[in-house]
Amino acid sequence: MADFKQHCNDCERILGLKFEEIHKHMDEMFKYFGPLHRRVRHHKQGVNEVQKIFGKEEAKAAIIHIVRDCGAVPDIQDYVNHKVNEYGFNNQTAPEYLFYDGLTETALQKFMIQVEYEWKKYLIGGMA
Repeated sequence: MADFKQHCNDCERILGLKFEEIHKHMDEMFKYFGPLHRRVRHHKQGVNEVQKIFGKEEAKAAIIHIVRDCGAVPDIQDYVNHKVNEYGFNNQTAPEYLFYDGLTETALQKFMIQVEYEWKKYLIGGMA
């Protein structure tokens, strides 16, 4: 599970800004639900919400946040159907980039590739 600093560092490295307000928004429900807070905003519909409230670049920051936490961007139905839980997608080995420590460049590259894949999928899906 990534912390606030990791989320900010990811965005700064990829987008040039930390997007602190987005990470606070994404994890706002943690104080009420603990790790289950991801069911509230860590999905495609949560990215849509971020775009409506904050803007398009902020939506990409939300995708970066979700990919770091879940490995990919689920749909809200994935939580309902138990395909994803508070730790990411079920029955899958966690991608190397979820354990990125800032030292392994190959892990960072894989993370960035996944972010771009999820961003393109989001754009193609007509959500942006």
